[in-house]
Amino acid sequence: MVRSPRGGRSPGILGPDRTTWGLQTRSPKAPSHRTRCRGACLGAGADPDAGSNSYGEACVTTLCLLVSSCRPADAGVQAGLVEVLCRGGAKPNGLEDEGAPLWTAITSGYTRATKRLVAWGARVDNPIAAAVVGDLTLLESYFGEDGRLRPIHALRGERFFSHGRPFDASHLLEYALCYAVFHGQRDAVQFLLSKNPDLSVKEPAHGSTALGMAKYPHHRAEGRPGGSPDIAAILEGRMRP
Repeated sequence: MVRSPRGGRSPGILGPDRTTWGLQTRSPKAPSHRTRCRGACLGAGADPDAGSNSYGEACVTTLCLLVSSCRPADAGVQAGLVEVLCRGGAKPNGLEDEGAPLWTAITSGYTRATKRLVAWGARVDNPIAAAVVGDLTLLESYFGEDGRLRPIHALRGERFFSHGRPFDASHLLEYALCYAVFHGQRDAVQFLLSKNPDLSVKEPAHGSTALGMAKYPHHRAEGRPGGSPDIAAILEGRMRP
């Protein structure tokens, strides 16, 4: 079972008994077979943005289910399936342009899927997403000449970022740092640390500090099964009196 940085089950990440794509086998032939199956279904007229009520009353699209699931990621097909769905007509910015697929990938910790969504048109229009994809030029543009983050009073698709929990726009700097750490973006982390963030602030989706994100045993598919010890060391150094 995949667990969140704050302990317990991570919101939006499926456990081993609840897989969206049915990738139960470890056969090296399975990933390409499953990818071809998805393409064949789309070619036969399947709705690329078909919804599911698997998590309650809210309707979750196929794309959001994909980018929150460990099974396709561990099988090495998650980013490829993002491309298959988007090529087949799935909306990378969500059904209502709310950014749900990108926020889901970001808060679930899947960097490759996040970048593939961006490649297919998902908009990076806030400092959190800019930090996650490692776009330092864009990230710097959100700061004024005084070095402070320019005021942003609301995020597009805020509830998908916060998972419905309270969101405090005054901590956008800290939220960006937490997710730069979560996705192992060391250069973005160093830049954001230069802005003197409050390292005690917790991001809303998982209730974790930046240090908690750094120590989280990450998805093996992302190449950080032990978290980001180098980034954790940087943060711990900043926290010493």
